[in-house]
Amino acid sequence: CDKYFSDEVCTKEVALADTVIPAAGHQLIQTEAREATCTVDGNTAYWRCSVCGRYFSDEACAEEITLADTLIPAPGHTPARVEPQSPTTEAVGNTGYWYCPDCGKYFSNQECTQEVALADTVIPKLPKIIAGAEQTWTRGGKDGLAVTSDAPFDGFRTVQVDGTDLDEANYEVKEGSTVVTLKPTYLETLSQGGHSLSIVSDTGTATTTFTIEAKAAANHT
Repeated sequence: CDKYFSDEVCTKEVALADTVIPAAGHQLIQTEAREATCTVDGNTAYWRCSVCGRYFSDEACAEEITLADTLIPAPGHTPARVEPQSPTTEAVGNTGYWYCPDCGKYFSNQECTQEVALADTVIPKLPKIIAGAEQTWTRGGKDGLAVTSDAPFDGFRTVQVDGTDLDEANYEVKEGSTVVTLKPTYLETLSQGGHSLSIVSDTGTATTTFTIEAKAAANHT
């Protein structure tokens, strides 16, 4: 009879048009394009239908693609070697490291698995004497001999005269940057002539010389 029914027992006749369920159309979710970094994959822009799960390269759904088609692989680092540089009293130095110009990151190894901050590569300037260098101290003087290193005070370690560590009782040390004063009682024990004085700090050793001279003879008339 070429008729259509909505039930198996054929009690409810329908037209063929009544059986059609119109296509709902795609329900699209857009993913924005993202550039790849050295270590993280990127992707092109694409649209995914939340209903059918298919992927498209355009909002009109004219070109179907796979998710793999959207991938932009991470290229990896392109590290450049920065050679170590020894510090001086006038300029900081640095440890050797690698720098990737693409991502602007720093690494301690060529494989770029150990990231560091640029500050971690810096070797501070060597300390130097900024006041009191090459003094002469005359026996019988009441004042000590003060010498200043530009090293930070919190990095102070010890004082050496002629290469030997001094007992703390023989000098005073104070901040600004690091000011060491040899006491007169200690200076009196030194031989006449030239001596070396070193202020030892965490960042290095600042050294100068000083001279002990005899007290001038009194004039009698």
